[in-house]
Amino acid sequence: MRPSHIISPIAIVLGLLGIALIFAPDNIAGFLSLDATAALPLTLWGSALFGLGLLNWHVRNAIYGGIYGRPILLGNLAHAFAGFMALIGVASLDGPWPIVAVTVFYGLYAAGYARIMFSPPYKTASNEPPAV
Repeated sequence: MRPSHIISPIAIVLGLLGIALIFAPDNIAGFLSLDATAALPLTLWGSALFGLGLLNWHVRNAIYGGIYGRPILLGNLAHAFAGFMALIGVASLDGPWPIVAVTVFYGLYAAGYARIMFSPPYKTASNEPPAV
């Protein structure tokens, strides 16, 4: 599987989630039964997600695996793994479905980036580095 098949959907989801959190933090806080003071942290989280989604979208066709793309993969993997670990501590299968859905997304996100990082580079004729 090409890394772009994992990176592109994650970039879209992160971007859309970021936009929603940036422009509707009060509605989302109310939907999650959070205090009105949660709007600022939700907005900041949204801006980080939107930035990460944009980064992923613009580098989706780069060479990944082995030593290629390591900084981008490490940043995404650190974000996804830390988010998954934080969410798994508060989520339960009988909890609110948005929290469970975000937890599952972060778990799949971390697994996808770990798979890319620890696999050999995927090369096609168009992205193969020049021979030295």
